[in-house]
Amino acid sequence: MNTCIMTSHGLVEYRMTEPAHGQAERTLLVINGGHTHCNSVLPDEPYLLEAGYRLVVPTRPGYQGTPSATGRRADEAADALAALLNALQIEQADVIALSAGGPTGLQLASRHPELVRRLVLQCAITSEWADAKQKRIAATLFRPGVERVFWGMFRGMLNLAPRYTLTQLMGSLTTLDAQSVINSLDDERFVRMKEFVRTQRSGSGFMHDILHQSGDLTAIKAPTLILFSKYDGVIPYHHAEYALEQIPKAELYVTEAESHLMWFSLHYAEARSHMLHFLQEA
Repeated sequence: MNTCIMTSHGLVEYRMTEPAHGQAERTLLVINGGHTHCNSVLPDEPYLLEAGYRLVVPTRPGYQGTPSATGRRADEAADALAALLNALQIEQADVIALSAGGPTGLQLASRHPELVRRLVLQCAITSEWADAKQKRIAATLFRPGVERVFWGMFRGMLNLAPRYTLTQLMGSLTTLDAQSVINSLDDERFVRMKEFVRTQRSGSGFMHDILHQSGDLTAIKAPTLILFSKYDGVIPYHHAEYALEQIPKAELYVTEAESHLMWFSLHYAEARSHMLHFLQEA
């Protein structure tokens, strides 16, 4: 169940989920990527709960219930998440930052090192990423008002022709043949991917995302795992390389997952296992 809390840095919407069995040993802050919010549920969540984590999943500023005023810049958004943890009386958390949530996670780790025990970057943006063409596309499709129409049309197409619509979407998410990637999904993974993208909205958040800066990565003290998909069609590989070079205690794991949505690939199971081992280290 999502809720909103007024922090010292503004209003933040979030969802908190406790593990099904026993008391949480640790807290994991999940910073979602672009076009998503606190109710966007990724396939990793059952495994993280089974591992004993309490999950705190915020909505980044500009998306759903967290207003842009809470933090248009990545450093401001990071300060708001630090304030959220403080308001929830969480002294320290492990952090997973996904995709366009990368700059916020990196800013949180560098600006509030006492709050971040371990950091995982999943296909994450780590440096300036939006070129002029990407910014023009974002300004056309994802500005407030227009994005509502775009995503409404997308969901309509998803209802009428789900396989065709996911194939068209996959064309921008992979360097492989999009039809082959979609055809490789079994029924369960196809449905889970469809339900995940069905909830996407941009609000004003994505317009902030394309201008986000990741800050000083050399100031990050937390051990950091960089998970990257070999065939990511959204985030160039140099983002993984840059993070590996700049973060003092970083390691890189490249998965054979077929797209930016690596969580829906059979190849991701091994990467998940590696991530859980990394998170559970003292």
